[in-house]
Amino acid sequence: MGRLWRILSESYAAVHGLVRYKELLFWAVIFPLILYAIFIAILGGPRPPRVTVGVYDGDPLGGNGTLGAHLVAALRASKLFTVKTYNSTQALLHALKVGQASAGLAIPANFTESITSGRPAGLRVYTTGSLWGLYSRMLLGGFLSSYEDSIRASLASGAPAPCRGVASLIADPVNVSYTSISPPLLATRAGVKAYHAVNMVGLEALFIGLYTGALSINERKRSGTLRVLLASPMNGWELLAADTLGALSIAAFSAFSVIAASLAVGARYTASPTAVAASLVLGLTAVFFTISLGLLVAPLARTPEGAGALVNAIGFPVMFAGGVLVPPSALPGALGVFAAKWPLGQALEAARSVLLYGEPPSRALWSALPAMLVTAALYVLGGLVYLRLLERSAEYY
Repeated sequence: MGRLWRILSESYAAVHGLVRYKELLFWAVIFPLILYAIFIAILGGPRPPRVTVGVYDGDPLGGNGTLGAHLVAALRASKLFTVKTYNSTQALLHALKVGQASAGLAIPANFTESITSGRPAGLRVYTTGSLWGLYSRMLLGGFLSSYEDSIRASLASGAPAPCRGVASLIADPVNVSYTSISPPLLATRAGVKAYHAVNMVGLEALFIGLYTGALSINERKRSGTLRVLLASPMNGWELLAADTLGALSIAAFSAFSVIAASLAVGARYTASPTAVAASLVLGLTAVFFTISLGLLVAPLARTPEGAGALVNAIGFPVMFAGGVLVPPSALPGALGVFAAKWPLGQALEAARSVLLYGEPPSRALWSALPAMLVTAALYVLGGLVYLRLLERSAEYY
């Protein structure tokens, strides 16, 4: 009986550690719940993930009464697609090549006229030569097949419809042709390796920045170095600059290691001097943003363990739902909007566009300008929070 009691006592101590040690609580309880929620949000809905479809409607008649406008409205109403419209076929193809859409639909100028005159009309579908492009082709092809059935039924019944006035049934009202567009690099094995390398660099920037901002003061408290630093001539901004420089150095070493390893296994990038320079600016933006985020949440943790749990609670959801490992176009609904708009997702997407899609660096930097401005403001705000924590620490000593 005494032996059993000792075993139960030690077991209770281990279980009680879930409350005492926040890291253990995070990994045992919070982490699986977070992952479960993320996977349900991304993959657990009754519908498949939305596909971003670029559309060029060339019907010269314009207005909402054309079959082209009706088709675009049906695409939006289906809830299967996020529809982006373009004013030319060239603009549509450019969007596919730089990753702004995973499928494209070109509606010809004679689309309405052909069907209302009793002749088959043509549609051209463009998809990228990737797994996501193949999925997009299957989803869009199935939708167009159903849409064609609805036109055929309308023609047969003579019911009021956009194709009203057609006297006879057309056996094949719409001819759909498919063209595969391969973005530079991404559709190749070398490009896929480069794509995942960029994602890993973003992942490292996420956690290095968060840990730097959230743990800096707490870790120094535990080691005893904070007392020494507070007694030295170094002020708070200098200490923050030192922390930031350290994080940037670690992130740069990590990025160099990942990129070098990817090149060793055959990855290839569009690495012109301007592309490299733009990527460095975007990388700096990513690290500064995550440091700022860490600084802002630092007051919520009193110990390094608590700060670590807090970082993980932020970092792991963002890793999947923030445009780091999963591109914004592959995320459903609000998650896709969030990944495309928040600064880290914007910076990484701009870096991908430069290094993988061949986007002009100036255009990529311009698209990431909101992320840079938000990051600058958050870094200053985070710095003020950092100084306040230092003041509180000085009062403690």
